[in-house]
Amino acid sequence: MLARSFIVTAMLLLSWPGHSYAQEFSADTVSMVNGVEIIGKFYYKPDRWRMAFEANGIHQATIFRKDKKVVWQFDSAGKQYVEYSLDDKDIAAFVKGEIEGEYKRELLGKEKVRERNALKYKVFYVDRKRNYIFQWIDEELKLPVKVTDKNGQLITEYRNMKTEPQAAELFELPKGYTKEVSRENKQKLH
Repeated sequence: MLARSFIVTAMLLLSWPGHSYAQEFSADTVSMVNGVEIIGKFYYKPDRWRMAFEANGIHQATIFRKDKKVVWQFDSAGKQYVEYSLDDKDIAAFVKGEIEGEYKRELLGKEKVRERNALKYKVFYVDRKRNYIFQWIDEELKLPVKVTDKNGQLITEYRNMKTEPQAAELFELPKGYTKEVSRENKQKLH
């Protein structure tokens, strides 16, 4: 449950029109999901990204690979991973930086996020009903630095952002992991 919420909030955090950031970067992540703090790390290249965090002593990570049209989720406990396929619609939304179902983005003003100047947006989208999130975009880096849901139950911030090349092995499955076989694997990420 926490892993799924973490993935959703990270995808929302990355959503920004024209988002295919040319620059590679890494950042520490701090998320609050229903009052539980999750500290992790985020790595980004233009066609792939990786989120990693530790929960209850178990290292967990998700790797998004646009080039291979897959998302891998794995943890250190069982040395197994789950693979989800991405279709062209998923990838197009990611490249455009849109939240699935987004229909409006409203600039609310400027705010500081951890001493960074940011533009605050209210982003409207439709999932099962009309909904919205708040998103802050760093004015200098042009990268999202914070996102919250409308109730403040889901909050994620990027901290200590570093724009620098990211190692290729960060975006590969670790050696020694096996693919988990279950009916969930046949489902898409949604």
